[in-house]
Amino acid sequence: MGVHEFDQARWMTGSDFTTLSAVASSAISDPEVIDDPDSAQVLAETQSGATVFVSLGRHFSGGDMASVEVFGSKDHVHSTFLNPDDGERAQLEALIRQAQAFADYAKGGPCRGASVEDAIAR
Repeated sequence: MGVHEFDQARWMTGSDFTTLSAVASSAISDPEVIDDPDSAQVLAETQSGATVFVSLGRHFSGGDMASVEVFGSKDHVHSTFLNPDDGERAQLEALIRQAQAFADYAKGGPCRGASVEDAIAR
C-alpha cells in the first residue's frame, strides 16, 4: 500500500523525505491474511520542511478511493481524484496511458511520467 501516495507527496512538495514515522493497525479483517494490516498511517517531513500525512486502508466499502488535502499558511484545498463511482474506469484508463507511454519510450520516444530515479527514490 502507498507507493503512489508517496510518489504523489514527493511530486507535490518537490522534495524528498527526510524522516518517516509509521503506525500500522493491529486489525487484520481477512482471516487468511497474515501480517498485512488493514490500515497504516505515516507522518513524514520533507527536505523542504513540508510535513506530509499519508493514511492508507485496504478496505473501503464503497470501492477504490483516493484524495489529497493540502493545508497552507493562507488556505487549504481538498480534491478527491479517485472516487468509488468511477474508480475502476479511471484506473483502467491510467493503465492504458502508462502502456502507451512505455511503448512510445521503447520506440525511442521521450520518457513521460516517472523516471528510474523516481522508482528508486525513498
